Amino acid sequence: MKHWVEQVSPKLISLFFILTALLLLIAGTRKGSRTYKELSITDGIVIGIAQGVGVLPGISRSGITISAGLLRRLDRSMAGEYSFLLSIPAILGALILTLNDITLLETHISPTVLLAGMGAAFLSGYFALTFLLKLVRKGQLGWFALYLFPLGIIGILFL
Repeated sequence: MKHWVEQVSPKLISLFFILTALLLLIAGTRKGSRTYKELSITDGIVIGIAQGVGVLPGISRSGITISAGLLRRLDRSMAGEYSFLLSIPAILGALILTLNDITLLETHISPTVLLAGMGAAFLSGYFALTFLLKLVRKGQLGWFALYLFPLGIIGILFL
């Protein structure tokens, strides 16, 4: 899908921002109490399909998988944690697919600069995930809609 995803129009991406915002608002109102022990194969399939949809530009992978978990009535903490557990194979898969590019990077970027970038990405990612999980636990996932709606509308009108 890489070729198709890279050619998605800005208006469609903007529409996906709005779709993501709606999904976050709807799912954020759901209260669930199901735990990991109560996860079913259907839950795994639904949330896994949501992760696949998350490759589309404008659709947040974590937002759509957390929302899918909440819509399946998972406990808020479980939905957030499960979403991030699911990201591990996706991230490792992306790493494997781009390993050939690392040799290209080495010829153009010094190892020190590369390590600094990786460290900054790790730290910012850690703090972002910590913040996101707090919002999920408090049922405040809809806050992300505050920027997604205007961004989507602006994109549809002006791009």
